[in-house]
Amino acid sequence: MKLGTVGMLVLLLSVAAPAVAQDSNAFFTIVNTYAFTTAPRQGERILLRARKTYSVVGQTLDADEVVWYQVIDPQRRIKIKGTGWVPLDPHELNEIGDQPVSVFPVVLENGDVPIEALEIPATDLELANVAQPSESFAGITWQKVNYETDRPAHLWVRSTTGIYRPFKSDKFLSEAYAEMLTRGVLTDRLRRLLSGVVRVGDSPDEVKWALGIPTQEEESTAEELQITIWHYPGRQVRFENQVVKQIK
Repeated sequence: MKLGTVGMLVLLLSVAAPAVAQDSNAFFTIVNTYAFTTAPRQGERILLRARKTYSVVGQTLDADEVVWYQVIDPQRRIKIKGTGWVPLDPHELNEIGDQPVSVFPVVLENGDVPIEALEIPATDLELANVAQPSESFAGITWQKVNYETDRPAHLWVRSTTGIYRPFKSDKFLSEAYAEMLTRGVLTDRLRRLLSGVVRVGDSPDEVKWALGIPTQEEESTAEELQITIWHYPGRQVRFENQVVKQIK
């Protein structure tokens, strides 16, 4: 495979493929709510149960300036089919096997506006026997392909129905929720911690449920006090005798 050439193409065009595997942003539903398959309030309406976590792959504002998040529901799969273009030769596609391939809706050249691609397993692509050499990138020949595959459902859900945590995975939120539930944490405190809000008086466990494992720890003693400082990106939490005393 000409990975260097293809990588250069994607870099120069700054094309962002959808984050199918992304799990760095998460959403936790706090009530039963309906999500939509096509766009906010458009497409099939799907019921999402309360106290479920999802990876977030996009967001938008509707006409009323309400924020909606696009989440991945791995429990539901939908079929998609269509036609697109890939910057790979036929033999390269054969070598990839079932690995995902970026399929673009149109042929892209240097200077074009970046267009989002779909990630489709190579085994679900069929060559349309139409090729177009790139005008901007030597060695790149675009192949037209037909695709038919299934993938986890992408659903649009209102921000007001849950808790959004940027830079936290759905796994982090679900595990934190499960631990707090088994410890009998009261609902108001549970929601606060899931939202990432730490307060003076919190315990180390509560800080971990809210913020995760610190990137760095400092420990010292002074006047019979055990002082611990946990470092997070852009934040420090100071404990005295295992109780939060300062947040900055």
